Amino acid sequence: MLMTTPVVSLVLAAALALVNIWLSLRVGQVRRSENVSVGDGGNERVIRRMRAHANFTENAWLVALPVLLIELSVG
Repeated sequence: MLMTTPVVSLVLAAALALVNIWLSLRVGQVRRSENVSVGDGGNERVIRRMRAHANFTENAWLVALPVLLIELSVG
């Protein structure tokens, strides 16, 4: 059985990592501008950015895992 490198999955993982970093930077920007260093401070802008980042983090694997499994099954 010949094992190949899952190139598509690796590229997807890199893209998802970049989006995650971008979302994290956006949270940091709004934290600085709103002067909130810990938690959300009850600030709506901070809460929205934090939720966007958290939602992405919670759900990105739901895209990556099936792509990996499909790629491995096709070979």
